[in-house]
Amino acid sequence: MMTQSKTLADLMIAFQAAQTAIVHVKALRWPNGPVCPYCSSANAYTLSRKNMYRWPSAAGNFSVTVGTIFEDTKLPLRIWFGAIWLITNHPKGIA
Repeated sequence: MMTQSKTLADLMIAFQAAQTAIVHVKALRWPNGPVCPYCSSANAYTLSRKNMYRWPSAAGNFSVTVGTIFEDTKLPLRIWFGAIWLITNHPKGIA
């Protein structure tokens, strides 16, 4: 897991690869492994399609972003992380 970035440049360097951001969200959201966001089953398993999971008790797939503000986004997570960093670190706030 990543430590707090002092600058936006540090953040962008830390999340150069898209997979790094996905791994970071996964570690924050599921510290003990994937859990189904629909039925809370901890028996989810990884699909061959990268970053997708399935739970055995239902016929459906999910990703690490399902049920979060990042669900259905077209932007890479690193861009969202940058925007969040800017908003939370601006001394006067951003309207």
